[in-house]
Amino acid sequence: MKHRVVGTGVVAFALLSGGGLFALAQQPTSDAQAPTKSPAEEADETPIKLADVPEAVRAAIAKLAPAGRVKQVVKEEQDGAIAYEVEYTTKRGEHTATISPGGHVMQVEGLVEESAIPAEALAALKKAHPAAVFKNHTTVKEFYYEVDVVENGTSSEVKFDAMGREKDAEPAEEAQKHTNPAPAR
Repeated sequence: MKHRVVGTGVVAFALLSGGGLFALAQQPTSDAQAPTKSPAEEADETPIKLADVPEAVRAAIAKLAPAGRVKQVVKEEQDGAIAYEVEYTTKRGEHTATISPGGHVMQVEGLVEESAIPAEALAALKKAHPAAVFKNHTTVKEFYYEVDVVENGTSSEVKFDAMGREKDAEPAEEAQKHTNPAPAR
């Protein structure tokens, strides 16, 4: 099957979750290459020894990565806040996780086979990018929180990560439509 490339070369699907860790259940593709970072992204990153990260971060890493399977830990600044990115391997392949200084896993990425992508999503990608070649199929699982906020009589749903950074907001009426559709008549 002909592969296709999309924008950055990575097809990523974010799954909404209120917490917990997920095991990545697919094998990496045989021609997979790690996504490259821009010089600006790398400028805010500092490699760090596992022994030098906060205890809470080491505990989170221990839950994700088998002993001795951590390849690299990087201390990075994201939107003015410090986070730790850990690269590790499991029997399922290579993964990257982003962890807050408090030890909360905010994101887990791992390469997957194209067959792991839902058929509907893959069809939409192929329709939107008919002349492209797809490579480095990646599953991305983000962990954040949602809170309904009423402020000055206006209701909205606020999403934020473990470091307190707001993800996005939508009016509560719109959020309600997504979670509780109107009953059929």
